Amino acid sequence: MSAIQRIGDTGDLRSYLEDVLDKKRYKKEEGEESTAFKGKIKTYLIESNSPNLNSLKQDRVLIKDTPDKNLKVFMFNKNGKNYELYLDTTDERFWRIYSLYESEKTQKIINNWVLRNNSKLDFVWFPSSLLEKYMGLGTETGFSLKYINKFSTNGDKRINVSMRFWGDGGKDILESLRKNTPMGKGTSLSGISLNYPVEKGFAKENISYFGRFTLLSATSIDAHFILLERIKRNYSNIIQMIESNHRVEGYKTGFGMRLKSNPLYIEFPKEIEDLEDFVNIVFSAKLPFRLSGTIEKSSDDFYRIHAVDLHSNGLVDFEVAPNLMAIYLNDKSCGNIIMRLVTNMQSFMDQKIKLVSNDDPDVFKSYSVNE
Repeated sequence: MSAIQRIGDTGDLRSYLEDVLDKKRYKKEEGEESTAFKGKIKTYLIESNSPNLNSLKQDRVLIKDTPDKNLKVFMFNKNGKNYELYLDTTDERFWRIYSLYESEKTQKIINNWVLRNNSKLDFVWFPSSLLEKYMGLGTETGFSLKYINKFSTNGDKRINVSMRFWGDGGKDILESLRKNTPMGKGTSLSGISLNYPVEKGFAKENISYFGRFTLLSATSIDAHFILLERIKRNYSNIIQMIESNHRVEGYKTGFGMRLKSNPLYIEFPKEIEDLEDFVNIVFSAKLPFRLSGTIEKSSDDFYRIHAVDLHSNGLVDFEVAPNLMAIYLNDKSCGNIIMRLVTNMQSFMDQKIKLVSNDDPDVFKSYSVNE
């Protein structure tokens, strides 16, 4: 009997995933990525702006309903093997996709759903500074780095950093690497591993910067769900804060309508040498930034951009100078654009990049992961 034949709701899905754990597919010892992540339960958190599910249909991908209106099964065949992914839309803003397969088998399918223009979907994006805070939710067991300085400034040489560290003391190792001048800017976290304690058990997880949670081992599938829910709730609070406090608002006065803005700023640790090249890359309508716009050059050191977020079709205005990018969200802009920008700029530019506001000199540093 295939899984889909016995999964009617999210409770059945939980039981099925618990069975996977019981079949001893998980080993306590960790190894190289090729074996440590193979066959593990993976959950992707997806940020949703309420798309039509029919828009997710792809060639050779079948979407099956279940008795639970919030649970769908995606079925496809690749190289003669059948695959099933499970989509849980119980939380309308943050969906979950469950997979039991190696990432290379399913990542292209998921990317095609999420990253198409106007998909109304996006990954959740964890900036390096936020991932580092999540390490403190449990006992750190490792981290990974991935960095390419796509925006070379001040004559910097091209740097390509990729590494994985397993073991205790990850934060100390990370701090030591950051003191290394040549590669310090390239120490943007692309993933963390931790033991997350729950009552009478634990979950050993790897969390990627684009919201993929890989369960390495656990006493119960519920431990995985508890950590997932905690981080989702924290991330949701950040998005709500951005959308509540930093969108442009219109209000009436005795002289008509006026606009009030409280912009957010991305602060660059080094001045950008070629601002025109930087602007053309960010607003090229390409991944990972997914921004297109009309670029207005005021001077070599100042640009205005009237942009469209290709994830949601939301309007966003930017002002860019060599040391700062000001972001003015429209009254209906999706706040996830901020997370996407900061995360990818830290990965392609400098891990020291900060998100600041008029009230906060470092938004992520001061934000509590316990909220």
